Amino acid sequence: DGLALAMAVGALLFLPLGIAESGSKLVDPVTLALGAGVALLSSVLPYTLELLALRRLPAPTFAILMSLE
Repeated sequence: DGLALAMAVGALLFLPLGIAESGSKLVDPVTLALGAGVALLSSVLPYTLELLALRRLPAPTFAILMSLE
């Protein structure tokens, strides 16, 4: 929960700077598609893969892999 809260606060703090810098470029379909792609590849995909690994690996093995991350 702490990480999600920190990410939300960070996004809100930098939102005015991003809007001021980018302006109307933010509503460009290519920019929106690239942003959605980055969001999926950087957070959703790794989380999904970790859950799949947790189901297939023994708990001690998964714990070691997570500690190496």
